[in-house]
Amino acid sequence: MQKKPLIAYDYSRMFAARPGQGFAREDVPEMQRRLEAVRAELLRRKEAGEIGFFSIPAARRGLREVETMAAAVRREFKTLIVIGIGGSDLGARAIIRALKEPGRGVGVRFIGANTDPEEIAALLEGVDLRRAALNIISKSGDTI
Repeated sequence: MQKKPLIAYDYSRMFAARPGQGFAREDVPEMQRRLEAVRAELLRRKEAGEIGFFSIPAARRGLREVETMAAAVRREFKTLIVIGIGGSDLGARAIIRALKEPGRGVGVRFIGANTDPEEIAALLEGVDLRRAALNIISKSGDTI
């Protein structure tokens, strides 16, 4: 029995619904051929230990701690404020948008992409800071 991948890419919506939109199905073999060189390079870099994101889906260490903390945040807080500049908060933005269920969980606010005090004040308006959890993100550890 072949093991089903944890993550699968569904490309069915990339095809043209109308002329001039999306891709034609007959273009897929050529795209696959051209992307094979990219795939080979990524796999080479993975094997060389240069990139680690391939192992993320299989990583289970720490998952229980993350789930426990997420449950506590949902239980104890009304708002999650994510603070990060540039690429530091992009991963959080992508995951939250992908997994957000309308009407469930805490409200999420992002601060840091813009350090304008008026924008930050507007963003925080209406947030009860006593019921807000902060998630401060820095990829480098050097972000002010």
